[in-house]
Amino acid sequence: MERLPYLIAFFLLVTVACNDSQKEGKNQSKPEPQEKSNDSDTASDEMKLYVNDRWHFQLSYPQKFSPLESELAGNVPVINLYKTDTDGNPPFAFHEDPEHFYFSVMPKGFGTEYPNGKQLSLEEWEGSLPLNVPVSKQQSKVFLLENDQP
Repeated sequence: MERLPYLIAFFLLVTVACNDSQKEGKNQSKPEPQEKSNDSDTASDEMKLYVNDRWHFQLSYPQKFSPLESELAGNVPVINLYKTDTDGNPPFAFHEDPEHFYFSVMPKGFGTEYPNGKQLSLEEWEGSLPLNVPVSKQQSKVFLLENDQP
């Protein structure tokens, strides 16, 4: 019972703080949904702003760079920010030629340990595996290499 006044005070403070932050948010302007520059006559060291409302993502970048929204193999969305004078061919993934200067954001993630190539359910696959445990043949997957071997 000695803690009850402290708990009540804590919850009141949290309620007031949350209420104030909601009021502050109403007065803020929403960032523009497109790429923009602060001024068309700005110096080359000025920054541009990239805003992506779909992924709730924004960043400032130098004018010598370009943003690109695209997809990688396996329908993986990617946002690249790359140096405009690069010889590379975007979209860029993780392990590109080291001469290309780029930054990649994959909003839905991209598992580096999870194969992203061809896959079949155990039911669709015509091979067999020495399994000692029961598995769902509809939900279990076999990942195939380029030569169609598991």
